[in-house]
Amino acid sequence: MVLFLCILAGVIVLSVCLFWRITLRFRVQMMDAHLLARAEIRLLFGLIRIPVGVDTSIAALLRGKREKEKAKKPRRKSLLRGLLRQGRKTGALRLTELNCRGLIGDADDAFFSVMAAGTIQIALELLLHTRFSPCSCRISIAPSFERNALWIYMEGILEIVPTQIIGILIRNEKARRDRKHDASD
Repeated sequence: MVLFLCILAGVIVLSVCLFWRITLRFRVQMMDAHLLARAEIRLLFGLIRIPVGVDTSIAALLRGKREKEKAKKPRRKSLLRGLLRQGRKTGALRLTELNCRGLIGDADDAFFSVMAAGTIQIALELLLHTRFSPCSCRISIAPSFERNALWIYMEGILEIVPTQIIGILIRNEKARRDRKHDASD
């Protein structure tokens, strides 16, 4: 009886973890050609925390991405794009908070420093407003006139609603089966 109750409690906790809102807290720092990214996936009201991190150079990251793209199947890529697109429409993926600070500069060219800082700030604001619903966002990229610098720091919270993502997966699978069925007729 005790074993049954333990298994039942485990199943209940697992189902709550799967269907409750998942929070992803992230921090990304890019300094010159180095990238440091840390994320923490929080399940079950933040009681279960899964840390994830990357500490690499940007060139190594791009080399690794090119090698992975050759090995990946195109269906997986389209599935992920569809999930992201539908998740933003249905509210399954919500960027609830984002803070971005940066320092960009060229010691020899003040005009370039100002233009680069403004361009990156505008590009980040456009990206946020076109890709995610309005959220609490603060973006501040400043030019540096005294030294050569490229430093961008972002931190934020992304909320994921698994029940809506499961619904999207089911809808995509039904659409794929219908297309397959129509093509065979």
